[in-house]
Amino acid sequence: MNKLKLILAVLPLVMASCMNDDITVDPIVIDECGQEAVMNHDLFYNGPSSSVFINNASLEGDCLEIEFSASGCSGDSWEVELVGHEGPISAIYPAQYPVRLSLDNRESCDGWFTKTVSFDVSAYQVWGDHVVLKLADFDQDIHYVN
Repeated sequence: MNKLKLILAVLPLVMASCMNDDITVDPIVIDECGQEAVMNHDLFYNGPSSSVFINNASLEGDCLEIEFSASGCSGDSWEVELVGHEGPISAIYPAQYPVRLSLDNRESCDGWFTKTVSFDVSAYQVWGDHVVLKLADFDQDIHYVN
């Protein structure tokens, strides 16, 4: 009976603390990188390959951010993917993956636009904690260390 009295005495205090209007809940981030990298041998060789100039690429955690430029009318209709092999190109350590920015650009204008896109490259970590992404048309290797 004493336990029941204690619970009844504490219950209003607990309920009052739950009615605080100042409580905020942070939204859940589903994909902080933007899009997932595609690992597909056929798309790597046969996917869209409109002309693109890679200005810069940087890795922040699992996100590979690529700044690129291409000709077009506005760039609004561009479809961009990061595609690469389904496995490393050699059996050396660290594993090396050729990847490329696949751009489907059907705009036929003389404008020149620059965009930045971000890709989740965590799928490449299955072959070890250190992999090298060899981005086509970019002169630096990207060392991805987890």
